[in-house]
Amino acid sequence: MAELLFYNKPAPLARDKHQALRFNAQQGYGYASGVNAVPLSGNEFFPASRDYPVMFTESGSSFLPVALLSLTSGGHQLGQSWQGFYVPEFVKRYPFALAEDKSVVMIDESAPHFSETEGDRLFDDAGNPSEFLQGILQYLNQLETMHRMTLEYTFALKVKGLLVRSDVEVKMKGSSLKLDDFFVVDTNEFHSALTEEEIVDWYHKGWLGWTYAHLHSIGAVSNLARRMVTAKG
Repeated sequence: MAELLFYNKPAPLARDKHQALRFNAQQGYGYASGVNAVPLSGNEFFPASRDYPVMFTESGSSFLPVALLSLTSGGHQLGQSWQGFYVPEFVKRYPFALAEDKSVVMIDESAPHFSETEGDRLFDDAGNPSEFLQGILQYLNQLETMHRMTLEYTFALKVKGLLVRSDVEVKMKGSSLKLDDFFVVDTNEFHSALTEEEIVDWYHKGWLGWTYAHLHSIGAVSNLARRMVTAKG
């Protein structure tokens, strides 16, 4: 996943430049306070669906599933700690990411997680990746694998013509907000569009479960509305 929504100073991790860096895990997710939606992988649909609507956005010629965090633009009402709410892997992976070609680890050089005095070393004395950094790389590759599988799923949805513009409307104190910038699976078409062979294939790939989790999640729109009201006091 190449999107770097809240990386203020992204740079390739380089031994000659970053050998002295250490990573110290921070409490909270304040760095993600300025976004109202983040990408999800299919295996996250179920846990995310309890707290957020899982919807789809157009991404070039394809579609990308996202967790809708808020009904307001440029932020959310989850606070710094997101206590009690599911935290998507897209948020938890910060300040690391894979570059678009997947061969280079990117970091946000401005992240408070990094210093030269405290935390886990990224490189050993010989300049080789530390055990900690090797674990990070393995984690990022696992996320990338799930992302590729998710794009395969969204491509199949597109090919089958199952994604339609959302008609979800949220009503709040005399006003209403339409979520028609997002796409959802067409429930009526979904139940008739797949052949028996495709149903078996989608079941084994986990796609049937992902789809039902997505459809179930639409009801979480009411959670966003309640958080908005609570935040306004």
